[in-house]
Amino acid sequence: MIKYRPKKIKILIAMAEKGFNQKSLSEAAGLNQSTLSNFLNGRYGISTRSAKKIADTLDRELGDLFEIEIRELAVRN
Repeated sequence: MIKYRPKKIKILIAMAEKGFNQKSLSEAAGLNQSTLSNFLNGRYGISTRSAKKIADTLDRELGDLFEIEIRELAVRN
């Protein structure tokens, strides 16, 4: 399982450099604005696909904008 946590300050700086606010970033990345807001404010996680859309829209690498945590799934017998 992969979990993404936003590096909020880095995302906000990248947004400012590109002239985005949350609404315009969500539109450009093809995401729901509330999804982006909730993610940036730590209310819930985001998928790999959505994290990639944000990074691509901001012309950054995933690791520049997100803490990436990989957890192994427990194997059940």
